[in-house]
Amino acid sequence: MKKTLIIYLSLFLTLANCAHKPTKQEESGLELPNWVLSPYVEGKIAAVGMAPKSRGGLQFQIPQAESDARANIAAQIETEVSRMTKDAIRAARISEVEEVENVFSQVTKNLVKQVPLRGTRRINLYRDKTDGSLYVHMVIDNDMIRDHFEDSLDAYGKALNATNLSRDLISKSEQAVKNLYEELEEELDD
Repeated sequence: MKKTLIIYLSLFLTLANCAHKPTKQEESGLELPNWVLSPYVEGKIAAVGMAPKSRGGLQFQIPQAESDARANIAAQIETEVSRMTKDAIRAARISEVEEVENVFSQVTKNLVKQVPLRGTRRINLYRDKTDGSLYVHMVIDNDMIRDHFEDSLDAYGKALNATNLSRDLISKSEQAVKNLYEELEEELDD
């Protein structure tokens, strides 16, 4: 009777072990923290930077991974502002869309380059034991981005006035800029 119970128990444990469904991380062979795969942080713009193993060790990897994370944060900001800019131009029903988009695109690129990324801070760090790669999780406060763009609002107006667009078109474009900033503020509040 004991032998039968032990056999059934062993069989049950074996089947239960086989029934374990691996997670996506386990299936891919990755055992990374969740923040590496999903860096989202409420109320902030977040990104992960990575640096491969280095002979110089952590003192070389950390600045490289942080630089990568900052670049990823800047790319997120540029993508979002660019999308909002195009939406604002279309919503304003501007006839010379291409020319206005070019002006807005150039100003947006300049503003994103000037975003104070020195305000980013590291919130997580992970070193992969298998290959020595270093992952850094960094964030920047939405308020810092909002303040930067509010301070830069007149850059769009100056750029528009420097073109040879009609007064009506400049006026519509300036309204599009106001709408853009309102949408940006809503996005950053979410």
